Amino acid sequence: TKGALVHTAVIRLGGGDLNQEIARELRITLEEAERIKVKYGCVHASLLKDGESFEALRLGGGPPVVLQRAELFSLLEPKAAEIVSCIRREMERVGPLSDLISGLVLTGGGASLAGLPELAAEICERLPVRVGEPRGLGGFHSAVRRPGFAAAAGVALLAAHGGIGPRSGARLGLVGRTLQRFRKLTGEVGP
Repeated sequence: TKGALVHTAVIRLGGGDLNQEIARELRITLEEAERIKVKYGCVHASLLKDGESFEALRLGGGPPVVLQRAELFSLLEPKAAEIVSCIRREMERVGPLSDLISGLVLTGGGASLAGLPELAAEICERLPVRVGEPRGLGGFHSAVRRPGFAAAAGVALLAAHGGIGPRSGARLGLVGRTLQRFRKLTGEVGP
């Protein structure tokens, strides 16, 4: 049926795996790996510029080391391609990619990685690809309006608006309380 959920799956690879790859190869902490991935990471060669560099804080202290952004690309691109290939295989279990008229929506913290939509479009035979960001979250801090919160926000908004199906809205009180707690945690005051 139109608008119905057809398939769900869990891909056991994600942004955390990219952080681990960076941390292991560059011998840095996971926190530093996340910072570097977010600020300098790129998984599509078209977005690289010659000579781009950045500093990384190595384990054990000492002066920061200067690395080329192209080095980071060479660490991230193969792992990102592996993740997207897993997603493609899962989508193909349901049917041909050509049946996905609306395309692929990337969510999660790793979806913000520069070049990921371009890489995913190439791996998924030019399927339309976009990054999903939460909408309709009036009153929430802008930090919550990022791809990392898209799935959770979508589920909460769906439930808050009555959901889908015969028991839709049955737990609206619980959703409202959950949204209030979420606002408290993010430091936002809501209606």
